[in-house]
Amino acid sequence: MNRKSEPPSDRALGLPRGLEDLREIIAENVHNTWARQRSEEGWCYGAERDDSAKTHPDLVPYAQLADSERDYDRLTAWETLQTILRHGYRIVGPDDSVERSGSAYPVPPTPGANEYGTHAIEMERLLRQTDAVDLISIVAKHKSVPLRVRWSNRSNAQLLIQYLLERNEPILAFDFVSEALESFPNEVRLMQLQGLSLARAGATLHANQIFQQLRDAGHRDEETLGNLARTYKTLWEYETDAIRKQSYLNRAFDAYRYSYQATSGYWSGVNVAFLALIRGDEATASTVAKEVEQQCKELIDQNTSKSSPNYWVMATIAEAALIQGKLDSAVHWYKRATKSAGQRFGNIASTFRQARVLAHHRNIDWYRLSPCFPLPKIVVFAQPSERLAEMPVAMIPLVKKCVSAFIQRHSGLIAFGTLESDWERLFLEAVVDSGGEIHVLQDGGKPVAQPTEFDGDPVRRKLLHKSEHIHTVTACAGQSSEMADQYSANVLRGLAMMRAKQFGADPSCVTLSLSENPIAVEIKETSIDEEGLGMRQTNMIGPIASRTIESLDECIVDHQPTVMSLLFADVKGFSRLNESQLVAFAKVFLGTVSECMRDLVVQPNTKHTWGDGLYFTFEKIQDAGRYALRLADAIGSVPWARHGLPVDLGIRIGLHAGPVYGCYDPISQQLTYFGIHVNHAARIEPVTPPGNVYASESFAALAAHQKNCSFQCEYVGQTPLAKDFGMFATYHLRSATSS
Repeated sequence: MNRKSEPPSDRALGLPRGLEDLREIIAENVHNTWARQRSEEGWCYGAERDDSAKTHPDLVPYAQLADSERDYDRLTAWETLQTILRHGYRIVGPDDSVERSGSAYPVPPTPGANEYGTHAIEMERLLRQTDAVDLISIVAKHKSVPLRVRWSNRSNAQLLIQYLLERNEPILAFDFVSEALESFPNEVRLMQLQGLSLARAGATLHANQIFQQLRDAGHRDEETLGNLARTYKTLWEYETDAIRKQSYLNRAFDAYRYSYQATSGYWSGVNVAFLALIRGDEATASTVAKEVEQQCKELIDQNTSKSSPNYWVMATIAEAALIQGKLDSAVHWYKRATKSAGQRFGNIASTFRQARVLAHHRNIDWYRLSPCFPLPKIVVFAQPSERLAEMPVAMIPLVKKCVSAFIQRHSGLIAFGTLESDWERLFLEAVVDSGGEIHVLQDGGKPVAQPTEFDGDPVRRKLLHKSEHIHTVTACAGQSSEMADQYSANVLRGLAMMRAKQFGADPSCVTLSLSENPIAVEIKETSIDEEGLGMRQTNMIGPIASRTIESLDECIVDHQPTVMSLLFADVKGFSRLNESQLVAFAKVFLGTVSECMRDLVVQPNTKHTWGDGLYFTFEKIQDAGRYALRLADAIGSVPWARHGLPVDLGIRIGLHAGPVYGCYDPISQQLTYFGIHVNHAARIEPVTPPGNVYASESFAALAAHQKNCSFQCEYVGQTPLAKDFGMFATYHLRSATSS
C-alpha cells in the first residue's frame, strides 16, 4: 500500500517540543490495533495475502514493516494529530508544566493496543513454528508480560494450551487454561482444553464433569462428545470393582457410538471399534474399524499440501489395522505417525497406551510394537553426594562425553535432580543442551551452596531458567540431616514417578560409576524402589504418665526431625451454629470422628481436637490417606437435619507430609509435633472445598512410592494457601476404586 505523499513533519504541525516521536507512537498504535483485530478474527502471518486462508504479510511487529507500509500508518497518525489541533485542543508533552484540575488522583496507566498487539503477534509466530522453538522459550515469552496482556488474544490462548498438551504437559496446560478462562469465561474451546488437561493429568472425574456440563449445554461436537466418552473409558480402565467396571465400559461404548453417529468423526469411530472388541463384539469391531480406516486413507489422499498427513489420521489407521489383526500394516502406520510427531510426546503417549491395551487383548507380542513409540526416558539423578565430592575436576570432559552418549541412546530425556553438586548440575546441563526437559527440586530450608570453579552462578541461573518445573521443599528449617536429604530424595523420586505415569512408563535412577585406574566413567541405571522410603521414625508416642516436664529442654523428643503425615480438618459452617446447636454438633461430629478411628489397624500417632478442628499425625502416607477419605465419606453421610443442624455443614481435610520435630507438650503432657511443615499442612485445609480431601505436592509425590495404594492424587492446580502462605501445587485425594 504505497503512498506518494509524505506526511508532514511533527514540527510543521506545531507540536510542542519533546513530542517529535508522538506521530511514530500513534502510527505504531494504529498498526498494532489493526493487527490485534485481525488476529482475534483468526488471521495469521503468511508470505502472501490469502483471504480464504486468512493469511497476511503485514501481521508482523511494526518495526518489521516495510517503510512504505509504515508511511501509511504515519499518514493516519498525521491526520489524527491535525484534527486534534484544528479543533482547538492543545497537546501537552510530559515535560510541560500545566495546571491540573479535578481529581487529585492520577489515572492508572492501561496497556495500549501496541502492548497487546505486539505480544499477540510474536506469540503467534512462535506457536506456529514450534518445531524450531523449544518449550521453555515459548513459556518464558508468554510469562514475560502482565496477565492482562498474556491472555488478550483468544486464538493464541488456544494454540498455547494445545501446544502444551501435545508436549504432554497437562499440569502446566491446566494452570494456563485456568488463567485464560478468567479472561474468556465460558469459552467453549478453552473449557474443552481444560477438561482434556485434567483428563491427561489423571483428574478423570473432574474432567468428566466438565464435558458433561458442555454436553448438557447443547454442545454436540466430537471434541465434547468424544472426550466425555474418553473419561468413561479411563474410569473403566482403572476401576477394580467388577460391576462398576462393566458399567463404565458400557457407558464409554454408548458415548463413543453416539458421538460417531452424530459427527462421523474418525476418532470416535476407532474408539467404537476398540471398545466393541473389548466387549467381545468382533463383528462390530471389524466393520467399524474398516470404515474408519477407509475414511482416514481418503483424508490422506485429499491432502494436497506438501506437509505430512495429520498425526491422528495416521495413528487412527494404525489402530484400526491392529483391531483387525493386521499387525504389519499397524506397525507401518504407527511408525509413520510417530515420525511425524517429533517432540509431541503427549500425542505419542496417548497412542502408546491404547496400542498396549490392544496388543494385550489380541495376544500380540508387544516387542513387535514397542519400537514404534519413541517416548522419552524419565530419570532421576541419584548420585550419593559423598561420591560426587570425590570426583576430580580433570574427569569433567570424560563425564560430559559419557552423559552425551547416554542421552543420544534415547528419543528424549526428562531428568529430575537438584542443584546440590557440580556433577548433578553437569548432568542436568547436558540434558538441557540436548533439548531435553529438566525438573529441579530446591530445598528451601538449606543455604545456597557457594559457587565452585565448575558451577558458578551462570550455570545455576541457566538451569533454573530452563527448568520445566521448579519444586521447592523446606526439609527441616535449614538444618542439614540425613532425614532431610532422604525426604527430599523421595519427593524427587515420587515426582518422577508421577511424570512417568503420564507416559505409561517406568522411571529409573541414574548414577555415575567412576574409576581412576584405569580412568573410566559409566552411567548405571536402577529401578526406583516402590516399597521402602527409608525414612526414620520416632518411637516416642503417647501421653506421659510417669513424670512431669519441668524445663523446656525436656520437651524436645529429638533435635533431629522425623517425617510424619499431617492431617488438619474442620467443618465449614461451624461458626454459624448457635449455643443450642453446639451440643448436638459435638456429639455427632466427635462421635463420627471416633467411630472412623475405632477399627483402624494403625492408630494416629497424635490426636488433637478443638471445637470442629482436628490435627492428627500418622507415620505412614497410606494410613493418613485412608483415614482422611473414610472421615470425609462418614461426615458427608451424616443426616445433619435430623439432629437439628444445618444441612450444608461439610468437612474440609488437608494433608501434607514432611520432617517435623517431636515435643512433649508441658501443658497437656502429650506428644505433639511442630515445625514449618505443620504450618504448611494447616494452610491447606481452609482452601479445600467442603466434602473433599486436598493434599500437597510432597504428599502426592511420597504417595506415588506406595505399591497398591488405595487412593490416588489428582492435580487441582496452583492454589493460594490460607494466610498468604504462598502458591503451591495442590492435589485432590480420591479412592482408587472411585477414580
